[in-house]
Amino acid sequence: MIAAIDALFLFLQIAVPAAILFWGGDETTRMARIVRGLLAIAAGYVLLNLSVYALQTLSLQIATTQEEIRRVVDHDGAPRVFALVFGWIPAAFYVALLAAGRAIVSFMRNSRRKRWP
Repeated sequence: MIAAIDALFLFLQIAVPAAILFWGGDETTRMARIVRGLLAIAAGYVLLNLSVYALQTLSLQIATTQEEIRRVVDHDGAPRVFALVFGWIPAAFYVALLAAGRAIVSFMRNSRRKRWP
């Protein structure tokens, strides 16, 4: 059950920022691309925080023995703190990779158009 929810959150963390980033077109203004990039980073950050919180809460609810409950409760909160403080970094890296890939594809497409009249 936890693995399925983790996979769902991972899919959302990949699909939602990509959909936001690629939602416009190549012909949009620079400001629109910057705003979409920032929105994609914010969406990745929010989804990362939601996944950490939901998975820790769910693992506490699913725990059946006192030892499992103690193991979940005794965490020092490092995953939540990391997600809150540094969660924007993986989201920004992912969005930068997507933007670089889109720029390369756009450059290749435009160079072929110019070469073949």
